[in-house]
Amino acid sequence: MADRIFKRSQSAVLGKPDFEVSTLEELEAKLLVGMEQLERGEGIPGEECFRRAKEQVGKARGK
Repeated sequence: MADRIFKRSQSAVLGKPDFEVSTLEELEAKLLVGMEQLERGEGIPGEECFRRAKEQVGKARGK
């Protein structure tokens, strides 16, 4: 129950996350999918990734 409340509070602060996981198996499966996408060249460029992260931090801080 506490974990669910924490996840909801984080979603409200940071906006909807790209994905959520409930189990270790689900996390491992999503990580494998992500690694396969990177190997195929379907990843997000580093600059874009950092820009998105910076925007989310700014929103969380109210900037």
